[in-house]
Amino acid sequence: MRHGWTRHAVYTVLVLVLAGFPALTGGSYYLLHLATMAGIMGIVTLGLNILMGNTGLVSLGQAGFFAIGAYAVGILTTYQAVSFGAALLLGTAAAVVAGLLIGLTSIKLHGGYLALVTVGFGRIVQLWLVNENQLTGGSEGLLGIPPLTLGSLSIKTPTAFYYLVLGATVVILAFTRNVLSGKFGRALLAVREDATAARMMGINPTAYRLAAFALSSAYAGLAGGIYAEFAGSLFPDYFGLSLSVLFLLMLVIGGTGSIAGSFLGPLLVTAGFELLRPFRDYQMIVYGVAVALVCVFLPSGLTGLWRLLPAGGRHAA
Repeated sequence: MRHGWTRHAVYTVLVLVLAGFPALTGGSYYLLHLATMAGIMGIVTLGLNILMGNTGLVSLGQAGFFAIGAYAVGILTTYQAVSFGAALLLGTAAAVVAGLLIGLTSIKLHGGYLALVTVGFGRIVQLWLVNENQLTGGSEGLLGIPPLTLGSLSIKTPTAFYYLVLGATVVILAFTRNVLSGKFGRALLAVREDATAARMMGINPTAYRLAAFALSSAYAGLAGGIYAEFAGSLFPDYFGLSLSVLFLLMLVIGGTGSIAGSFLGPLLVTAGFELLRPFRDYQMIVYGVAVALVCVFLPSGLTGLWRLLPAGGRHAA
């Protein structure tokens, strides 16, 4: 009972802090920008967690799906005057289609081979963004994305964007928790552990791997669409391999297989990059060392520390 009360107390404090974050920071544009970016990155990382942590498939192409969602929203709202909601749905659907295509063409690959395919996919997307000048603006970028509106409500201020991303995060978290705690989540774990044994239990590994690819790419596309409106402009250089590696780094630091870790990692990495900004040339070295230390001493990521606490043993996130 005491364990349950401790866990609920931590969650309650966390919710109150997140809800009151703009007031606690005095509406600081800088801090709200960081928190909003951490939330957007967390949505992508959560999708990668479904693919990697729950299904055992490694992807280094999440930046490609992220870019598809972002540019779909940017192009549709800028050139076609499509509403944000419709553009977001179309961008997410486009990312899902791309995810299914990658899944279908590489479903029998594992480990490094699958990672190489996803690296190639991300690079193809980035090259297309650079060369398709008419739609994407090429290397000069897609500029002047219209301000986000939801019906008669205009989302312009940092506080408004923060609450938009926070609301989207809460909905996606609830959806993910329900999905992974049910039959679908158990099937993914069975496929991850032993595909042959899963098949003998009546589980189709191919179908579930494809579903994981689709879900993971949907999260990335959705986050990309929100990012397009938040950034106001898009540049293809941003959506390179380094961004996909960054998503992977966030997941490993936060905790592979942990829903909470999918957001703890992006939060810490986003804050860490800002703290290390004066040492720009050494940022990735520091994070490389951090990942190595986490892998050696905390293979479950930083959320693994929760299991070491007296109240966390049975209720790890």
